[in-house]
Amino acid sequence: MDTTANVKKITVVGVMTALNIVIARVFLIPVPMTKGFLNLCDAGIVLIALLYGANYGGLVGALSGFLLDLLAGAPQYMLFSLVIHGFEGWVFGKVIEKEKTPGRLVLAVVLATIIVSCGYLACETFLFKFSTAIIGFPMNILQAIVGSLVGIVLYSQLRKVIH
Repeated sequence: MDTTANVKKITVVGVMTALNIVIARVFLIPVPMTKGFLNLCDAGIVLIALLYGANYGGLVGALSGFLLDLLAGAPQYMLFSLVIHGFEGWVFGKVIEKEKTPGRLVLAVVLATIIVSCGYLACETFLFKFSTAIIGFPMNILQAIVGSLVGIVLYSQLRKVIH
């Protein structure tokens, strides 16, 4: 077991979680009907999943989603975000684990988008009602796709530097 490599991964995960939260708070678009917001949280989750795999992607997703909602004053979303974004990061990492081909990346983006959009549809239906939740559904799809694409672009630029 390479201790230096493990320390480097843990450090990168911690820094990426913090950076992900800052970026998501800076680029924040409120959705008044659901009392939620759109952000670029998915970009950091996808980037870490691509760099370090499913477990790290899931960890950054869970921590980022949970802490972002705490800091944003949206505690009603915290546990939902922990599960939704944690699962998103883990699934994305699992899909591209063996190979990062264009086809696998497309599949990972599609699955991440389904997880995020359907996860928040269920969450907001539970917290509010379906008619409120469905209003945010298209924006959650857009957030997941844009965030995933930003994460992929960042990965293509950073993979040689970070590894």
